[in-house]
Amino acid sequence: YIGLANGKLATSGRDQAEALRDLLTRMGAGERELITLFSGQDVSSADAEAMAERVRGWFPEQEVEVQRGGQPFYAYVVSAE
Repeated sequence: YIGLANGKLATSGRDQAEALRDLLTRMGAGERELITLFSGQDVSSADAEAMAERVRGWFPEQEVEVQRGGQPFYAYVVSAE
């Protein structure tokens, strides 16, 4: 699994969660107020919410929300504001 930041390869991991956690860390998500996960077209609502719960555990000070993004190629697009 890979994580892209601003169109450039930022991280890779053995599993999706590992890559996402590293990407969010590199993005400085721990210094932001809100993390949003936009789930892709092949990600179920249950899987997206389970991933959001993991993100909440990694970044307990931040608000984490899930939106249906519907993108065809990426499981998640994330923002940290």
